[in-house]
Amino acid sequence: MVLIHLFFPETAMFLRSSVLLLVSVLLGGCAALQSRTVPVVAETEQPQEEVAPREEGWRTEDLPRIDLSAELLIRFLAGDIAAQRDQPDLAAKSWFDLAQRTRDPRAARRAVELSLNAGQMAMAQDAAQIWVEAAPQSLLAKQLLVSLLIRANRLAEVEAYVPGFLKAPPRELADFFMQLHLLWDRKAEPAQVAKLTLLLTAGQDKLPEARFARAVMHASQAREAAAIVELNEALILRPWWEQAVLYKVQLLAQRTPPDAAFAFLRDAIDKNPMQQVYPLTLARLLNEANRPAEARAAYEAILARQPDQIEALVGVGLLALQARDFEVAHQMFSSALGRGAKNPNLLRYYLGQIEEERHRLREALGWYRQVGGDNARSAQQRIPRVLAKLGEQEAALRALADFPALSNAEKIEKIQIEGQVWRELKQPVRGIEVLTKGIAQFPDAVDLYYDRSLMAEQLNDLAAGEADLRHVLKIQPGNVMALNALGYMLANHTDRLAEAEKLLEQAIAGEPDNPVIIDSLGWLRFRQGRLKDAAGLLEKAYAQLPDPEIAAHYAEVLWQSGDRKKARGVLEAALQLDPENEIVLETRKRLGL
Repeated sequence: MVLIHLFFPETAMFLRSSVLLLVSVLLGGCAALQSRTVPVVAETEQPQEEVAPREEGWRTEDLPRIDLSAELLIRFLAGDIAAQRDQPDLAAKSWFDLAQRTRDPRAARRAVELSLNAGQMAMAQDAAQIWVEAAPQSLLAKQLLVSLLIRANRLAEVEAYVPGFLKAPPRELADFFMQLHLLWDRKAEPAQVAKLTLLLTAGQDKLPEARFARAVMHASQAREAAAIVELNEALILRPWWEQAVLYKVQLLAQRTPPDAAFAFLRDAIDKNPMQQVYPLTLARLLNEANRPAEARAAYEAILARQPDQIEALVGVGLLALQARDFEVAHQMFSSALGRGAKNPNLLRYYLGQIEEERHRLREALGWYRQVGGDNARSAQQRIPRVLAKLGEQEAALRALADFPALSNAEKIEKIQIEGQVWRELKQPVRGIEVLTKGIAQFPDAVDLYYDRSLMAEQLNDLAAGEADLRHVLKIQPGNVMALNALGYMLANHTDRLAEAEKLLEQAIAGEPDNPVIIDSLGWLRFRQGRLKDAAGLLEKAYAQLPDPEIAAHYAEVLWQSGDRKKARGVLEAALQLDPENEIVLETRKRLGL
């Protein structure tokens, strides 16, 4: 399903909208309905409408007449000083104490505000109750109290305040209805949620936001059809309203197939050509539906109109990277980085990967060394291996020594990297020694056995490689990587093709769309003499992943099938990606190309 991030105003909106403040404060830890159908508001910069100051609901003559004693003055000052010094709990407690002592609605209001900022929900509820009692005409106080009671799952108490609550201006009710689904506690009884939602929105059928609130309630209780009816009514009241459109798309996208979502969204795009969110949503949905060609076309259509649209740049870049279209991927990520993308470290990491794949290893190192933040460790993993590919053994080992490894998982990861370093340095014996020591230290680490099996195969020690893979399958019988590796090893190096077939059929059943497994199965069919089946499988694998080794297998089958021109083209394309690939060079030499 599509998920579009929420947009909220700053908490300074307290003086303008009580409900928006409450939601913005609660959102970080809000236990709202955890449903796959909870809507989200589009992540677009929306102009904030100016709202006139609210009627506070109290008159000067009704305020309590209390002398400002020295004690009260000290308490006022202590509360405000605590707030200024970033001591929210103390500030909230001080003002709540003042509200209890004075029963002054102004003190109660200040106590509510500070309690919310401190995350003291129970105190905020008690302060709001004082506020309502001290200023019964205050709509603001009733709105906040209703919101807090809902959030606390004290639903039975809410009904008493609903009539007064519904006297609020339509704009403020609209704001409340749009955030209502975020207030429900996850333990709230569904029937009570439905009852209160209908009660709170009673008589508001002409307000689109009320229809929206009902739609969310229905969808959260698996009544998608009723939810869509409410959204359709909202869209009659406010045609092509963005929030309703996106939520309807979200619900339709959960259907299989999601064609109705695509059709509705394309209609929205046609009717609203200046709208930016709908085309982006369509591109995301297509990508999530595993329709990469259509998703890429959708992102490219956005870039044709808005060349600087960062999400579209990144979207095309990711899809191009997936298709190994490294030139386009590099261009897109570089453009997004230059335009101030929010995730620069991830983009730098991708650029390093692209340069590594293109065998521009110095450039790859440059990108990896610039990566910080959450992606820094992933980049640091790559640096020793890249240095090893460059033949710089001492530098690779120094980079490896600097790689932190505190937990057992990190230590196993470091052992794997060291094994890969020796493999890239074309010293597999050293790699096997490292992995063997690692296995002695971590005998249950299946990844170490798997890596050692690959190096054993590189040394043509098939018995050792098979033993390691069978050990992995003993521990994890359904390990798809091990099933594929062992099946391919048997198909490629032995005549035990029936065994290989059994293993590879298990692997493909686990991951039917994995191009690596499709390639292994295609190569097995070639070894079995089933050229037509082999060609179909390898063509599919190559289309999904134009990897040099898959290209070599595909070219071999094409050559044996008589399509020598196409075989030559596939090998030439593979050598453009990796001019020194040993498998491609050996295949070309053997075929006399």
